[in-house]
Amino acid sequence: MGFKLPLIRMVAPTVVLTLAATSFIGPASAAQTPADQLMISKFQIGSTAYTINGEQRQMDVAPYLKDGRTMMPVRYTAYAMGVADSGVTPLPNGQGAKVARQDAAGATDKVELRTGNKIVSSGGIGMPDVVAPEITSDRLFVPLRSVVQALGDEAFYNPDTQEVTVVTWKKVPAKAKKPSNLPTSLTISKDTHPNIIVQDPRGGWMVNVPEYLKLWGIPEQNMLYYVDPETQQAGLLIRGFEGAEGSQFMVMYTGEKFVWFAGPGKSPSNEKAYGHYNQDESLYTGSLVGQSVAGLTNTNNNTVFTQGTLTVRPPQ
Repeated sequence: MGFKLPLIRMVAPTVVLTLAATSFIGPASAAQTPADQLMISKFQIGSTAYTINGEQRQMDVAPYLKDGRTMMPVRYTAYAMGVADSGVTPLPNGQGAKVARQDAAGATDKVELRTGNKIVSSGGIGMPDVVAPEITSDRLFVPLRSVVQALGDEAFYNPDTQEVTVVTWKKVPAKAKKPSNLPTSLTISKDTHPNIIVQDPRGGWMVNVPEYLKLWGIPEQNMLYYVDPETQQAGLLIRGFEGAEGSQFMVMYTGEKFVWFAGPGKSPSNEKAYGHYNQDESLYTGSLVGQSVAGLTNTNNNTVFTQGTLTVRPPQ
């Protein structure tokens, strides 16, 4: 399966090294990110009450649904990400706003939202949404999911209770530095890496995504894994590499058949694949893992996953 993340403007330098698979036997180490490292905000559609890490707070206007999207006041969206008022800059004449968030190294990630424009700009790259920011009750409302994912958050929605949960790090990790020996291709199997490629209870084989991405140089501290206790949907959030600005964050949710990227938006959906899967407190997927590698390394690749052997390599 070939995949290239659209709209990426920067091209990673070619690296000649091919990383050979090495034998590894042992249990997977991935688990949910400890609660003391997280900021968890909960909102209710139609309600002005909300919480951040259990602390009760109050808004002056309530979120609402529009065309399947949660519309949230931009300032309270920022609060859910740990962004103070100083991180929200209104555009002239009520045309929208910019939201800026610093990471642990002091670098700033930004998102720009313009009223009436469905393009959410992140890392200098535009991502289309199905709804545009708009002024309601004299407040700027924005599509919550696009904004928070662009700045390093996960968003969960419970359709039974209409509760919206935003999860992020208390302090966003710095972008990972690309290893000097970053592979251009990699082949592993259920025999060489039994902690990464395991049997899928739905049939066939699946890949432990956090453990696999470590082989490509993503450090564990740049991964956030959370399972929503109400819906049991899980989300894996990755802080990406320096030099792949459009993919500064990547998110995968269980049940979905694509990958979300800050800036370029979501990858093409693979309807023939199983959705991402939660097992043993880690996120698993099939050949869709190649999409995550393409986005995080800012490269094109072909992915072949058959009979428990996974190969990700440049197009031939």
